[in-house]
Amino acid sequence: MHIFSGLSGTDPGTTSITATDSTYSAATGTSPQFTVKEGTVIVRDTSGPVGPLAVTVDLIDSNGDDITTDSGTTFTVALIESRDDDTTTCSAETNTVTFKNGTATIEVTDTQAEVVTVTPVSEDYLNIISGKVTFGGAGVPSFGSGFRMKWWRELRNEE
Repeated sequence: MHIFSGLSGTDPGTTSITATDSTYSAATGTSPQFTVKEGTVIVRDTSGPVGPLAVTVDLIDSNGDDITTDSGTTFTVALIESRDDDTTTCSAETNTVTFKNGTATIEVTDTQAEVVTVTPVSEDYLNIISGKVTFGGAGVPSFGSGFRMKWWRELRNEE
């Protein structure tokens, strides 16, 4: 038995691997053809009320198409809040998430109205596109869970 390491595919396209034993050159083998695709992990922008929100994370190819054949690539996420108040949580910060058919859903929860940037982190050689999760109409005064109030003031012209 021979164990190979350090193999990687970085150029998109169809290819195969041929390996030859360094001491006995007659021991040669060639793999079946396989396709190397350029992959990008993309977090889809999401918005909703303060509280838990389902956020979709997709694995796409260089054409922007879903890579539906992947059910093994893993990632975690990093969160950056627009207000540095530590009110946002996501189990994917510490627990690895695995794509199923090129897609995954994570739950991001916030107790305040704000915008949170979700950035995937992967040990695979993938491009990364962060997404924005907007909680409770961030930027508008918020009271409680997603309640928004618009203000106006009427001025009377007293003569």
